[in-house]
Amino acid sequence: MAPKNHTDHFYEILKNVAPELHPFINDHYSTWNLMFSVRETFSIELYQVALEQIEQELNVHFVQEEQLLLPILESYLISNQVGPSAKLIDEHRSINKKFVEVKQLFENFQKVQDNNENKIALTKQMNLLAYLVMKHIEKEDHYLYPMLSLIFTKEEKEKISLLLQINRSPI
Repeated sequence: MAPKNHTDHFYEILKNVAPELHPFINDHYSTWNLMFSVRETFSIELYQVALEQIEQELNVHFVQEEQLLLPILESYLISNQVGPSAKLIDEHRSINKKFVEVKQLFENFQKVQDNNENKIALTKQMNLLAYLVMKHIEKEDHYLYPMLSLIFTKEEKEKISLLLQINRSPI
């Protein structure tokens, strides 16, 4: 049975992930639940909050994954053209592309809210974006972070933790 919100598995996920990587999991907690709400309800206010949250994910969380985690992971791989880092970057780019499209739809809808056709299009695209974000979070929380917790050395995890403490603004 699928969880109703990320809380259902959140503490179990944390048990499988090194404490140094918990800030990434914590980011996902509120984002996943917000995306779940987007898929359940049409609300301009909710969509606005969701788009702001996704933009924060793109600009902080995704960047930190790509700058802090992937270089270390790639040092363990024979090629970074395929495999987990390549797929993660592909997903980040796909989510970013869909975000740009949906944000434009959202801005257009705000100009002409009485158009039912625009509402249907916006709802479908917001639902798709929310779905993509939720599935991405699930992959990271259930596969990527537990894997990194096992692969990365204690020193590498400590370095990540230190860099997060120095450079991170909360999501």
